Amino acid sequence: MSKKRIIMAVALLSSCGSEKNINDAMETNDKSDYLKDSQKIFEEKGIQFYVYDASSKGLKYVMINSSNKEYTYGGDYVILTNEKEPQKLEKRLDGEFSFSGVGIFLKAGEKIEEEVNWSSFIYGEIPEGKYIFKKHILLNEGGIVVDEFDVVDEFEVN
Repeated sequence: MSKKRIIMAVALLSSCGSEKNINDAMETNDKSDYLKDSQKIFEEKGIQFYVYDASSKGLKYVMINSSNKEYTYGGDYVILTNEKEPQKLEKRLDGEFSFSGVGIFLKAGEKIEEEVNWSSFIYGEIPEGKYIFKKHILLNEGGIVVDEFDVVDEFEVN
């Protein structure tokens, strides 16, 4: 089974029973200026991105492509503090670590859900507070990157 099919199977399985939490994330209007400005950029490109079910150990997110283009993204991500000037959260690495260089395709009209667990070795359990989850997206045409941008959403750890 190809990696793309495995990721899609995981995405479909992780969506079971989570529709209420996704809808809650999509209806949140209380966003910081940084997030509003960033979201305007990727929403103009036809991408919707929402974080939900966040905890000190990880979160789930959904990405929806309502454009007619195919985007690519990887497994890498960054957690930022949710302040006026967001800062990268320091990584706490136990042993060797790297993100896979595999590109995940987000086809036109597609919705992908994924779960991220950073507690085992990347960040550990993060303390209570407000954070921003960020992923980098690429638009390739003919094997050449013609556009790139970040998708972001905020989350809170209680």
